[in-house]
Amino acid sequence: MISLLLLKQLHDLSDDQVVEGWIENPYWQLLSGEHELQWSAPVASSDLTHFLKRIVKKGAESLLKLSVDLYHPKIKVEEVVVDTTVQEKNITFPTDAKLTKKVIDTCRKIANKEDISLRQSYIRTAPDLLRQASNRKSTRQKKKAVKATRRIRTIGRAMLRDHYLYLSFKPIFARINSSIITNLLIFVSSFFA
Repeated sequence: MISLLLLKQLHDLSDDQVVEGWIENPYWQLLSGEHELQWSAPVASSDLTHFLKRIVKKGAESLLKLSVDLYHPKIKVEEVVVDTTVQEKNITFPTDAKLTKKVIDTCRKIANKEDISLRQSYIRTAPDLLRQASNRKSTRQKKKAVKATRRIRTIGRAMLRDHYLYLSFKPIFARINSSIITNLLIFVSSFFA
């Protein structure tokens, strides 16, 4: 009875809605102390009103205060465990175009850091191609998206080829940071694998 009143207050429901929700929701039944799924109503909806009249408003407030006080020590602890399995995650999946754009950006950063002159930096072209490549699901834009994906891959290969040519003619270990070389090798291996 008390758990139904708490659920009613928490979800702002009527007596009938709380009883119907209790039948449908196994979590509410577990909150009420049931260990097995029940298919019938625990009480008539009018019993909630009668019980509430018996305990008066002060009794209802004291029940809510009692339930908060049960978990009060856990609230004071610095670490609070929150279950976020049902929350949406902000995840974008890596596509070929996104990975290629990342390779292009990394090659450009390495070139700027090491004063390598590039034939073209593709600062404006790469973001436009990435935007066009993201329209693959649209039936009207599919052909254009495939063409943009092909073009951005070609640009990525050209930039990697320029870096290979530069790195093969210069003593790289004296000039380039080892973390930059590691990042470039990771990108190259994932790009041509």
